[in-house]
Amino acid sequence: WGTLLVKRSLPTILWLRKVMTVRRWLQTRTFVSAVSRELRVRNNLTGAKELFLPANSGKVTWYACGPTVYDDAHLGHARTYVSFDIIRRILVDILGYQVHYTMGITDIDDKILMRSRERQILPQDLALQYEIAFLRDMQSLNVKPATVMTRVSDHIPEIVSFVRRIMENGHAYRADDGSVYFDTKTFQHYGKLAPLAAIDGAAGELELTDPHKRHVADFVLWKAQKAQEAIGWPSPFGVGRPGWHIECSAMTHAVYGQHIDLHTGGVDLRFPHHTNEIAQCEAFGCSDWVKYFLHTGHLHIAGRKMSKSLKNFLTVRSLLERYSANQFRLFCLLHKYNANVEYSDDRMKDAANVEAKFLDFFRVVTARLSARVDRPRYKWGDAERALYQSVCIKREESLTALLDDFDTPKCLTALLSLMSEVNCYLDSQSDVVQGPVVAAVDILSSIWSQLGLSHVTACRESADENSTQFACLASIVTKFRADVRQAAKESKDFKLLSLCDQLRDVHLPMSGVRVEDLKQGQSTWSQCKPTEPVKVT
Repeated sequence: WGTLLVKRSLPTILWLRKVMTVRRWLQTRTFVSAVSRELRVRNNLTGAKELFLPANSGKVTWYACGPTVYDDAHLGHARTYVSFDIIRRILVDILGYQVHYTMGITDIDDKILMRSRERQILPQDLALQYEIAFLRDMQSLNVKPATVMTRVSDHIPEIVSFVRRIMENGHAYRADDGSVYFDTKTFQHYGKLAPLAAIDGAAGELELTDPHKRHVADFVLWKAQKAQEAIGWPSPFGVGRPGWHIECSAMTHAVYGQHIDLHTGGVDLRFPHHTNEIAQCEAFGCSDWVKYFLHTGHLHIAGRKMSKSLKNFLTVRSLLERYSANQFRLFCLLHKYNANVEYSDDRMKDAANVEAKFLDFFRVVTARLSARVDRPRYKWGDAERALYQSVCIKREESLTALLDDFDTPKCLTALLSLMSEVNCYLDSQSDVVQGPVVAAVDILSSIWSQLGLSHVTACRESADENSTQFACLASIVTKFRADVRQAAKESKDFKLLSLCDQLRDVHLPMSGVRVEDLKQGQSTWSQCKPTEPVKVT
């Protein structure tokens, strides 16, 4: 009988596989052509929310400042790169843009030299160690690799040429120690990304006491090698190494030439780093170098910005010991990318609760749609028409939110509202019409995946024969138990109800099956880790 039941259920399993295949295909489709709807972004270059119009319609060139690789990545880094991964996925997978994304790695820096001396290893070995660790952390967070990765140490000739051109154009000078500085007094447009007060009060940061520069706002382009430093490259200005700000300017020019559409980084890079990048590129000869600047907000912990200098940071690896990559991504999605956010266990629990709502929804809906009925209902009534109208409205609301400067919190609100309406429909109907429910699931499942969230399906899809039989038998037992339980409730047979509960709570978990009872006499199952045998008295 078991074999016969399995064979009779195989068409259902095959149908489920076909449905899930269609859904996976739908998840790869874009919602809307990039040219058919208007995307607006908060452009920090102008301080206004502007229509997003890349130089080549439908194609985006994007440079992101990567990490300085002298230590493990912390949650501030994770928040920035996960947020920009979300934006990249929205541009590509939902809006249909072609995105060429470059990330620059700073593997030459004062901090790297200092840390390498402390550990008595070569600077390049230290940098490579933490570069690999950073990329591993990004992979663990499901951040897509960049189209192009650039290292400072691979672009020394380009950096030297860039500095030489700035000097030739009269915007840099060689100091008496052999270092080369950008002369801000010769550049009337200096400070486009920062207010004048910030420039006057914080210019040069750690270089305020540098006796070799002429003006407080001047910054180094090429650092002359000091006696104790282990690295240096020959140049027309003498042996030395690049300054921090010149690196990204030269590397973006090497990849993209005179213009890029989008430049991103954490808000702490706005000044002086991005401000100085603009000055360098325009002094080099790149007019209108970047069209849009986007910055992520600070991540705070206990009311203070998370940073290595404050020693209040958590590493990505320590995060993933407590929470999943999905949950941290949802934490990012629940807040605007450019807002300052307080990190706490309560905020992470909020994200975990949202994840649980989505995954439980997918599992319950899959169970309801796969339930066998003798005569499926196709005719729509008021409930089906109302649900489908909600699907259309919530789809529009979620898309409108993403087009408004990537407003993921509003997008999630629309999706959670749609999920609630589907649940209400399922609770009110003993025999559902699949059409509007499938339409809702397609929208929810598609956006879930397109935002970079891993998708756990409630049904087993393995082609292995034993796995198929397991799924069939689990479905049959769950359906049979639900029918018996419903009959026992109607006849008030409490002994039989107790046996149904025992089957659900004791015997099936021992076989790796978790059953959940739903409204309207329905039940659903999912696979779990088999529990230890329990003696039932």
